[in-house]
Amino acid sequence: MEIDNLLFDLGNVKNTNGLKVKGTCRPSLFDKALDDAYKVKAVSLDLKFSLGSDSILAQGFIEGKISLICARCNEIFEYEYKESFAELYDYSKKSADIENLIASLLSISIPLKPLCSDECKGICPTCGTSLNIANCKCEHSNKNAFAILKNLAV
Repeated sequence: MEIDNLLFDLGNVKNTNGLKVKGTCRPSLFDKALDDAYKVKAVSLDLKFSLGSDSILAQGFIEGKISLICARCNEIFEYEYKESFAELYDYSKKSADIENLIASLLSISIPLKPLCSDECKGICPTCGTSLNIANCKCEHSNKNAFAILKNLAV
């Protein structure tokens, strides 16, 4: 099922004694929530509203894919995420905006330093060759910048 709207009428949820929603969300719903460097490819949502004595509990899972740029080699790759959530809404609230909640979850699921793989070799700082594809002919010095401190008398 394609989910086009993530704003839920809590009055309707109360009248139907809860609500279950399962399906895929349009990725474009989250374009404004993320930086231009990231592109949401897929979002699957499994959501359940449960009634409590004085509040409504929205809980569920999201999973999908986001296109990220590798911090080492600058190549685009797809990152798979899976997050769970729970949010309480007071009975006095008229609606629940799950779109903002999911957008926040997507933002925090992105790694601080996205890597296409743990074995990514990056790019040569001299010629810009992707070291994942080929070895460059540049001469790289493995000289330790702190080696001079080794002889320092303390």
